[in-house]
Amino acid sequence: MPELFPNNKPDVYLVQEPYLRKGEIYGLPNNWKIITAPLGKTLIAISNGTIGVHTKHVSKHIAAAELTNSNKDKVTIVSVYFPPSISKEQAASELEEVLIKVGTNRILIGGDVNVRSLLWSPKLDDHRTHDEGGPLIDLILKYNLLVLNDPASLPTFESRQGSSWIDVTLASLSIHDKVDNWKVVLSGSSDHNYITFSLANSYIPSNQAISHLSRRRLSKLGELIMHTFANAENEIRNIKSKSELENWVNKITEVVNSVLLKAQPKTHRTLRVPWWDSELETQRKKTRALRARYNRCKNQSERLNRRIIYKKNESIYKRMLKSKSRACFEKLCLQITKTNPFGLPYKLATKKTKRQVILHEVIDQNGIKTTSLNDTIEAIIQSLFPKENRADENSEHRKVREIVLNYETEIFEPDFTKSEIMAVIKQFSKRKAPGLDNISIEMIEAIHKKCPEVLTVIYNKCLDLGHFPNSWKVAKLVLLNKPGKEPTSPKSYRPICLISAMGKVLDKLITQRITFLLASSKRLHTNQHGFRKGRSCETANYELWRRINSALKAHRKVCLISLDVSGAFDSVWRHSVLQQLMSAHCPQNIFSLIKNYMSDRKIEFNYSNQTWSYNTERGVPQGSCSGPLFWNLVADTALQLDLPRGCHLQAFADDLLLVVHALDVTNLANKCNTVLHNLVEWGKLHKLTFNPDKTIFMPITFGNSLDPRAPFNIHMNGQAIHAQSNLKYLGVTWDSALTFTEHFKSVRKKADIITYKVCTVAESFYWRHRNKFRRIYTSAFEPFVLYGHGAWGPRLQLTKITQALNTIQRRPLLKLTRAYKTTSTEALQVLAGTLPLHLRAREIFAKFRLLTAKENVKSNRTLILASEFEDKFDIYTKHPNRWMSIPFGMEDPQFESIEIYTDGSKMNNKTALLWWFHSILE
Repeated sequence: MPELFPNNKPDVYLVQEPYLRKGEIYGLPNNWKIITAPLGKTLIAISNGTIGVHTKHVSKHIAAAELTNSNKDKVTIVSVYFPPSISKEQAASELEEVLIKVGTNRILIGGDVNVRSLLWSPKLDDHRTHDEGGPLIDLILKYNLLVLNDPASLPTFESRQGSSWIDVTLASLSIHDKVDNWKVVLSGSSDHNYITFSLANSYIPSNQAISHLSRRRLSKLGELIMHTFANAENEIRNIKSKSELENWVNKITEVVNSVLLKAQPKTHRTLRVPWWDSELETQRKKTRALRARYNRCKNQSERLNRRIIYKKNESIYKRMLKSKSRACFEKLCLQITKTNPFGLPYKLATKKTKRQVILHEVIDQNGIKTTSLNDTIEAIIQSLFPKENRADENSEHRKVREIVLNYETEIFEPDFTKSEIMAVIKQFSKRKAPGLDNISIEMIEAIHKKCPEVLTVIYNKCLDLGHFPNSWKVAKLVLLNKPGKEPTSPKSYRPICLISAMGKVLDKLITQRITFLLASSKRLHTNQHGFRKGRSCETANYELWRRINSALKAHRKVCLISLDVSGAFDSVWRHSVLQQLMSAHCPQNIFSLIKNYMSDRKIEFNYSNQTWSYNTERGVPQGSCSGPLFWNLVADTALQLDLPRGCHLQAFADDLLLVVHALDVTNLANKCNTVLHNLVEWGKLHKLTFNPDKTIFMPITFGNSLDPRAPFNIHMNGQAIHAQSNLKYLGVTWDSALTFTEHFKSVRKKADIITYKVCTVAESFYWRHRNKFRRIYTSAFEPFVLYGHGAWGPRLQLTKITQALNTIQRRPLLKLTRAYKTTSTEALQVLAGTLPLHLRAREIFAKFRLLTAKENVKSNRTLILASEFEDKFDIYTKHPNRWMSIPFGMEDPQFESIEIYTDGSKMNNKTALLWWFHSILE
């Protein structure tokens, strides 16, 4: 569609009978908002990102959405397609149901109705009486709809059998007078012509995101800041109040944004198609003209000649379209696959490309379905970001508030250093989206390189005053549709908060200081595996296996309970975080800064050039570096609970798992109920709740440890928790018998789907680079299949697991080698030059035990000692302001007599280096 309207690209498209590939819409840009049903016959596509979209109805034949422009004008768009196979009565009935649901105020309806009528077509000699749209006409009259079609226009449908007017545009009384320039545009190849029109006074400028600056512009930005604030260091040092600090932060933001406005490249409203040229434009005009001459001709002999000429030119036009687009596509393939095989092709196959959010009507907290865009956004925000309710607080909560309010200490943290700030900036990805101030990390880096004093003094003044600037506490909210979720649920949207990059740097500086404080005082709990250096999902699963195996060897009854904390990160009580910082003897300036950081936080949601602003009163700051650390502070208090003997509680962020073992079923159930009760009480103290419906209890039946049919009297909040045979923990499906059969069945299904999708999408991209398939296999497929080796690695001796791994490996190897389907798996492994997957699994698991779990490993009768391998250096053994970043480069010898080269690496307290001697023999 992009080349259809070269002069003015439409904002909204109503499409009937769209092309499908494998049951999905294709050919439309990823940044468009697409509203359609699975295998639907109609869709609405919105190309302008500033238009707000609120989905009202989606079915096979009808799609309806409420659109909102920057002036907050609303209009409901309905795209319809009624195939000849359904009766006119059924078609009219379906449309009427939608009209009753969405209302008829400010509504536009367009589509292929396959019905003729004098209301939208001229009087023809061969007009068939039985084709009159009786039910549809009745519907139009009943709801006071006006027909926008011009009966004197060109036909909307043309084929070899003749022409007809079966595509209709309808509008309500309140909006029909705003419709302008309604016309039929000849199509170059489709049998349906295009209908275009505009809404008066409803032009919506496309949003233009600020681009990343080039190196030259970044350097100029740094120089401008350096000259503008050349004498600002002493002024900032002399700041005495928070308001003065706010003014300086705003001043820097304004200067940077003024540079961005000047540097903003000009963009055009039309969508450029790289392969479209003047030759194609000329051929399209010629084809359209020949088609018009053919349709106007009444003489049968002359009409036949004109049709032959038209069809010849149409075939030339189609061939040119195909050849030019294909040549351009091949050029693109060579460019994007030259270096990175995990670029666009891999993202297309795994559906990791960015999609525009589509808002649907949702059910709010009162169980009422929303009807407007405002109500929908309000319901989503209330569900994702709960409010603080002080009326439910007890004496314990009030006591915590009072303690936090009166906290004082004489301990203070030293100032941030220039090198410390630069090291933090270097840790961030340069291409991350900026916050509301439009300042990116690469801009901050350019500024700090040219004038490090400015940011250093500002960050230290924030630390000194205990004030986090207000503009840095406002996050930009982005909502994403969760695939496969019920659209009417507010929880079907995933929130992403983009915070200010300047605030993110300060947030990271604080996080490093707190982490050092906790690490040096040994307050980081060993049972927490999430967001911890040296810990991962694999260590969590391996620890779980060790606990189970140890209990089974002692002939104990064992069970697992997976706990679900409802909205953990978004619901945790902020005063609980501050209380834990107090317990760790947090320095006064850091504590005051964090306390201010957590107060008066806001989120802004921009949609359709409208802005919704909300205060966030609970939860750790979304999108922050400190958020996971703050959650771990609270979660560690659960891990410190006094549990009955034989109980082990571990966590990966907010995923809590309980392992309980006892001598008999009765004691096992009693222990489970005791721990669950303690956890519920712990949650109340921190304003957290557990969801009993998502709490899973799984008895371990391995070695006849437990009978799965035995009655287990386990409850949470008065609700019975029933036993299940499978439990999914951190992406690994555990089963009662510890065979991991269900896990590998699931992995095989996903692996087959990924293999198929990667092959079908990537074949177009990689056909000249066959080695890219191998890179995808080794870098993506193998890690995906072998994930979870911490759980099932100890069971690799099972024949079932060996067979499952080699079966999963077979299809990718067939694609890699292009061998016949009858080729054995062993032969495929040899031809591809890859290890059998079960051997690769043993290798990875052995490395994990040796380097991560620090266990001795026996390989080929050789005992490899973990003590022979050096541990990774823990940077938190030193204070962050003492960290040093040692730059290095590749330089030619200076031809001195002696030159020394080193990277600073150490072993056994000795630094490795290289001596280079140069002498000239005469």
